[in-house]
Amino acid sequence: MRSKVNRNRVVCLDWYETEEYMWMCLADRNAICKVNKETKEVTVLGHYPETEYAQENLSFTVVRNGDKLVFLPYCADYVAIMDMNTEKLEFISIKKCDYKDYDRIGKFATGFIKDEYVYMFGMWYPAIVRLNVDSAEMDYFYYKDCVEGTCTAPYSQLGCAQVDDELILATGKKGYVIKYDVVQNKGELKRLANKEISFFGITKDEQHIWMTFEDIKEKTIGCWNVKTNKTKMIPIPDSGLYYPPVIYKEHLYLFPFEGTKVQVLDLRNGECRMQEKISELIVPGGEWARIMAVKQRGDIIKFQTGGSRCWYEYDMKSSSLQEEYFEIDDIKFAYERKRKKKQEIEKAETDFAERQLLLTEYVQMIDRKMWSAQNDADGCGENIYQTLKRL
Repeated sequence: MRSKVNRNRVVCLDWYETEEYMWMCLADRNAICKVNKETKEVTVLGHYPETEYAQENLSFTVVRNGDKLVFLPYCADYVAIMDMNTEKLEFISIKKCDYKDYDRIGKFATGFIKDEYVYMFGMWYPAIVRLNVDSAEMDYFYYKDCVEGTCTAPYSQLGCAQVDDELILATGKKGYVIKYDVVQNKGELKRLANKEISFFGITKDEQHIWMTFEDIKEKTIGCWNVKTNKTKMIPIPDSGLYYPPVIYKEHLYLFPFEGTKVQVLDLRNGECRMQEKISELIVPGGEWARIMAVKQRGDIIKFQTGGSRCWYEYDMKSSSLQEEYFEIDDIKFAYERKRKKKQEIEKAETDFAERQLLLTEYVQMIDRKMWSAQNDADGCGENIYQTLKRL
């Protein structure tokens, strides 16, 4: 049974952190915030324009260039730029394009800093966008024009690995990565695996590029030696969809994007085991009943789970674990969220009645929306039954 969620606890898909503060775009509402880590005070700095307050997943990634924080748009229609000195926000609209699904699924998830630019690699948006943080001007390099070969959406997945002036990006074309030259703004596709599966997360150590696969049933990860140009597949005991690996000394940590088991691969002998202390924290209990984001800082891995809406710091050296959370008092959000969920349920009922939605899709959606709107797991079955009776 799913447990009740304290919706006053802030939840996000990414954050930027200093010794005193954390900055983030909240995942469940239209708000860019600053958190004082000592006092735990949450300050709302601004909102995306022309956007519903209860809109979710507006930004997936935040990066810093100089004194500017850039919030890459995921479901938002704007890039948000914040001056860290004045905390003033500027919103720049992204060009519309012909591809119909990028608004619904997500625009950008990976960013890269070079000089005064932030490169935003389109996930379902069909272009690489180069933002000048000083002038706020943007250049668009469409994949079909700047990458040799036929790219497949999602064009860029999670993370990137830098090799000299080239970036290696996980992409939707099965078995391939994109090699992109940020100086020439040109790229090419390179095949690294014979598997008919797309890569999902990517990172690197001194010698290798490590890749996870976009298949929740896959029980291997990829390892590419750039110098020898050889790729090998390393078995892992539990399947799942994993974030870009976290590498610490002789160990590689796999945190699930979807799934409940954190795995640790010993790079010396190839043995892989479950990290039980962290895995126990991933419990059902919300719309984001998973790990939300993972960041490494020296010996520390910091992550948040959607079920508890808590941040955790895991010390890989001492194996100690600390927990914290931050709360925001937001009456407006509760009202707007309930109104939005009601509209979504009514639309689902109409689509199902008009045969535009399969019964299985409809039941899943109603279950999710009704539970999240009422925060009552016990009533979901009765709500679905009563709704179906009315059709």
